[in-house]
Amino acid sequence: MKLIHTSLDAMLAELKEWSVEVVRVSRTVHAEPERVSGGVPRFTSRIIVTAGLSKHLWAEWRFWVGKAPAGAGARGFVLPGTLRERGEQVETEVRGRIEARGFRIGDGLLAHDTASMDNFRL
Repeated sequence: MKLIHTSLDAMLAELKEWSVEVVRVSRTVHAEPERVSGGVPRFTSRIIVTAGLSKHLWAEWRFWVGKAPAGAGARGFVLPGTLRERGEQVETEVRGRIEARGFRIGDGLLAHDTASMDNFRL
């Protein structure tokens, strides 16, 4: 089960109480089912921060970076440069805030065994 936080600062404060040492940070991109003109997908970018609290409990915070129509590349649809750059900027800021609070950072994210994610990292 996950404990969802609406504030990164509140999550980090609670993680200190749980004596958590490692926090996972993942920049994710999801192709939305809606299509813009010409069948072009929309991509939504998020930063997801997770940390294990116990064997069956983890904390999670998500930051919505933005949504934009896909661009066209040599091998198909690509994440638009503005959304990619914004995601990189936000991820760097989030990682800095977490490190400043004394946590080690791991890549990836925690999810339930039955969860599936259709996300990819660019």
